[in-house]
Amino acid sequence: MPLLSNPAFGKDQREINALLKEAEDAHIENVLMTVNLNEPYNEYQWSIIPMMDQDLVMVIGEQNLERKVTVAYNFKNAEVKAAVLETAAWGAEQCAGLGDLFYHLYVDESVIPEALNNVNLALGDHLATLSYCTIFEPLGPISLSYGSNSDQLVAQFTKIGGTDSGQLVYDKNSGRYLINSAADQLGLPESFWDEFVDHILLYDQQEIFQNSTCAVLEDGRFSCPGSFGSLPLGAQQVAPLVAWNETHELSEDYGVIGWDLIDDQTEDRTRIPVLAMAGGTIREIGEDEQGRRYLVVDHPSLGISAFYGGLNDRIYRTEGEEIYNPGQLLGYLLTDNLPEDQRPALHFAVMSGGETLGDLAPYLQYAMASPVKINVFEVLDLTFEINEEKLALMDAIVAESNAYSEYTGRRAVIERMSIQQTGILLTAQATDFPTLNISQEAGTNKLYIDRDYRLDETVRDVIPGADGNFLINVNLDRSPTMGNHTSYECNAYFPELQVWLNTTYDPSTGQYSTTDVNMEDEALMEATYAVFDEMNGRILRTDERALDLALQLIQVMTDEQPAEYKLEPMASLFQE
Repeated sequence: MPLLSNPAFGKDQREINALLKEAEDAHIENVLMTVNLNEPYNEYQWSIIPMMDQDLVMVIGEQNLERKVTVAYNFKNAEVKAAVLETAAWGAEQCAGLGDLFYHLYVDESVIPEALNNVNLALGDHLATLSYCTIFEPLGPISLSYGSNSDQLVAQFTKIGGTDSGQLVYDKNSGRYLINSAADQLGLPESFWDEFVDHILLYDQQEIFQNSTCAVLEDGRFSCPGSFGSLPLGAQQVAPLVAWNETHELSEDYGVIGWDLIDDQTEDRTRIPVLAMAGGTIREIGEDEQGRRYLVVDHPSLGISAFYGGLNDRIYRTEGEEIYNPGQLLGYLLTDNLPEDQRPALHFAVMSGGETLGDLAPYLQYAMASPVKINVFEVLDLTFEINEEKLALMDAIVAESNAYSEYTGRRAVIERMSIQQTGILLTAQATDFPTLNISQEAGTNKLYIDRDYRLDETVRDVIPGADGNFLINVNLDRSPTMGNHTSYECNAYFPELQVWLNTTYDPSTGQYSTTDVNMEDEALMEATYAVFDEMNGRILRTDERALDLALQLIQVMTDEQPAEYKLEPMASLFQE
């Protein structure tokens, strides 16, 4: 479909001049291109001026240094914004064709590299990679990389065993996508790219990527034995079928004695995958007189070789290819010439020391059965969104709370600049340090409550004539990414006396552990600990009330829906 199938065509010299003046004032330079064009476009020298609005470009055509065609295009809306034509041979049809032509050139030369750079910056120069993906049937097996930021999703692919490749950029705001000329030359219909975008969006939403232990099934599902509760960590192999009915027939098919296995759970019998039972090397690929393919794979970690027979001609592996882990896709079972009510069978044999083994049950006990597959079409996001309505309710709760009344003289507030979609941050300290932080693990209903306290006070006449600076720092952090951190430090310094006392405090026992002290005056030391006791008492009482406040905020944050969290008293955190 042409980009400009229904252009809003017009002639507007004033708007064109204003845009050119805008480009000149912003010092935006032309993008010059040398390309082979068809008539009537080959009669002109062309240049493109990208505007400050990234969706808008100016395309200028000249003959003998005279400007003949000037068109302003809005790529996002797919329309001609304004046009000045100094030739009678041009009209709306030629402008539309020009837009389609320069759309591809501009995408290749500017848009996609820029989008890739943006995504790479957002992801720390890392795109999730499917090293062997076969779900896009017209492409066959591809190496697929994709990633996204808040505005764009980018996908790159290269056909395995070939040179065909392509790039796609999806704009999350407009819902439109762009493909580069290499992808366009594949001649795939628009419906394919619609499906391609849908799949990549689902993979990206669930942060799904294929590690070396995953098989990508043709219907878009991933079978990953490493994530199966039924697969022990020490298991060295998986069954060659995703599911099998634990019955078999003994046969000497292909001249090899083995078991004929049936998968009766995969709904589409033409899409029954055959998986490598372990890592290894493909020694042989062949077929019998009926056109049924087979593979022989050496599995040195198990000390055996395995025969996989009954596959169709869509085998994406090659002889000598390495299989790195169990569960990787080898191909699909053949269904040609089978009655519609009959399921295809895998002829499976295991050989060791030149002998065919009779009992294959030990190699079939860990099947990646369908109930434990990951279905990428079931996207479940339990994140609790925090909107302005919730924030207003939480503001009112904080304003009425006395949780921090004896802690500092500052009114507690929920920080707007630090607010995130999945958490809240409350400050009740004169130093702007966060006091209460409720965060959520992305995509889940798990909440984590951090509390931090900092008291920095000067106390007069701790003993007569001795003024002291007292600093107490308490960190009670529970982070889904950084882990747990608990500390309680008490420090006192007397500048006139040049003495200090640094200690840690355990609220579960009420005991101090001195870490650094040069104080020898016993009366001063006793008075210093007494000040610590008073300040710590305030912190402990404040923390009890802060937990009650946190519970009220969580109820608003979650709409009183089920959530996982712990409101742990301070003393219990120091008993761990």
